Amino acid sequence: REAALELGYDAEKWDRSMPIPVENLDWEELTEKQRTAATLLGYDAAKWDQSDSDDSSSDSSSSDESKYDDYDFDELPSRAREAALELGFDEDKWDRSIPTPIENLDWEELTEKQR
Repeated sequence: REAALELGYDAEKWDRSMPIPVENLDWEELTEKQRTAATLLGYDAAKWDQSDSDDSSSDSSSSDESKYDDYDFDELPSRAREAALELGFDEDKWDRSIPTPIENLDWEELTEKQR
């Protein structure tokens, strides 16, 4: 939750997939705190800058992608694996890209840990 808040999300922006001002910044323009928050949400410099250019040239579905999308569950770093488990994924769901019920929840319905 703190990472999302640091980047400018609030309940309405999260629920409605609204843009946040930092999306228009390049990785180098982010503050150290914003880069840390973006990293916790699955971004690195290349992914952040790529999603920025994708958002301006096509639909925003690419912003739903994570730098871990191409990883098998057993290849995830321990912190990412713990987050995936908290969000309802297990190895099978992760590896087969099976959605979890949490994807249909609004911000207020998420637990503090899930945010």
